[in-house]
Amino acid sequence: MSSPPGLRAALAPSPARSPASSPRARALAGRRGASRRTRPRATPRDDDDDDAAPDDDPVDPVVVSIPRAPSINAVGSAARTAPTEARPLFTIGLFADAQYADADDREAKDRRATKRFRDAPARLAEAFRSFRGDRSETMACVVNLGDLVDGVTDDDLGSAFDPDPVDPDPDSRSFPIAEGPGGAEEPVSKPVHQKPAVRRAFTRRRPTPPGMLAKNRADLRRMAEVIREHAGPLSSRVYHCLGNHDLCVPRAEALELLGQTTLGAYFTTALPRNWRLVVLDTTELNPRFADEVGGREQREMERNILDRMEKANGGEGGAAESIMPWGGGVSETQVGWLRGVLADAEKANERVIVASHCALSRTSARPGMFAWNADEVSEILERSPAVALCLAGHDHAGGYGRTLVRDPRDPNLYVFGRVHHVTLEAMLEAPEGSNAWAVLEVYPHEARVVADGTAATSRRLRTSEWGRFTGVASFGRVADIAEEAVVSAERGGGGGGKGGAGGGARVETSDMGLVEWINANRGRMDMDGGGDVELR
Repeated sequence: MSSPPGLRAALAPSPARSPASSPRARALAGRRGASRRTRPRATPRDDDDDDAAPDDDPVDPVVVSIPRAPSINAVGSAARTAPTEARPLFTIGLFADAQYADADDREAKDRRATKRFRDAPARLAEAFRSFRGDRSETMACVVNLGDLVDGVTDDDLGSAFDPDPVDPDPDSRSFPIAEGPGGAEEPVSKPVHQKPAVRRAFTRRRPTPPGMLAKNRADLRRMAEVIREHAGPLSSRVYHCLGNHDLCVPRAEALELLGQTTLGAYFTTALPRNWRLVVLDTTELNPRFADEVGGREQREMERNILDRMEKANGGEGGAAESIMPWGGGVSETQVGWLRGVLADAEKANERVIVASHCALSRTSARPGMFAWNADEVSEILERSPAVALCLAGHDHAGGYGRTLVRDPRDPNLYVFGRVHHVTLEAMLEAPEGSNAWAVLEVYPHEARVVADGTAATSRRLRTSEWGRFTGVASFGRVADIAEEAVVSAERGGGGGGKGGAGGGARVETSDMGLVEWINANRGRMDMDGGGDVELR
């Protein structure tokens, strides 16, 4: 039953008063966050169409409001705090163990992970694109922690130390080492089979086959080209730690392919803001990587291995098992060089970051994965106040630790020291669709390993002692304060405050902690008439 036309016209809302009939009304509704379907607008009909069925009324379009983020000056905007957030002094790009090879994926033997050899070039390119992104202005350099390629090594050909299949009595074989005083070789009294680590191919008894060498060269060259292609402005600041897999080609050739012939296998370079990078070579002690097969250097390395194993639990088990053929250590020559670099850094009041392939502390890697003489090297690093942290690769699982030092209260106990040791996870074993690299952010009091959402682990490491004052306690600019100090000195006014001639500022440095310094100077501090202070 249809209503009379007059009644329908009376009930219909006026077009001028329809809640969403005008563009202005719809715009206002949109700004208020309205998202609704407006009601249809009724229209009057002619009297002669009273009995006709009404047509479908048109429906206005749905109006949706998209909220805007508050501006930087809006109340409650998080962007207002951005200028006060800590900014790093500089950053360093990090990656480890890409290990490219034209080989099928395979499961790792020591843990549940898949080695994805063919993904290495793409993953490396992705890492460098990230390094060149938002942090490019603060990135001082990129450090490769070793093993760009997997390579075909002696592991794939069999061990030169394995018992000869035609030897009727392999247990009676001795291990020839360096020449004795009389020029003759001195055999080891213990047979090889009693030294389990030595049986695992610590040395090379024949030159690398030409075909294997050519393949290794091609793989290393390809990864070096990926870096040059994607590093861009960072190309001249990419530093490489030599890894055991990288030395599937001769050492000198590996350095040449990596563009590091001038720097060498171990070196140091300055970083911004009075920091320094030291790169160490942890492959030196391994006879596998000697320059000349069967030469004197290789034989001395073999002697060094057996000496270390004799000292490690009589050469059996325990610490001896940590000396594995895929490892290495730092030579005496390199250790002497390191001592000199650290002494110079201390004199220049520099802070030092150390990078190497094998970890330099047994606390930051699994047994067999840290440097053979890690205890000796970590002790040197711990004693130097310049050293802040150490970075390494090699152990694909990653890890963290601090130097073990003897407890001064009980020499039979060990406690954690000051220097941080970080082992970065392998790019090779990142899960499918993921990657593994990190950015080291260096601040005045701490360093942060930022994984950028990759399979690496983020870490926050304090690099200064608690309570130690490392800045200038003033609201003025440091340059202004220094200039005032110079003017004061030129005028002969040594002291600041009310008693200082010329009214200049006094700039002091001290090795004491801030609290200790304040208490030690009680009675001599001018507090603008407010008296002295003591902190407890």
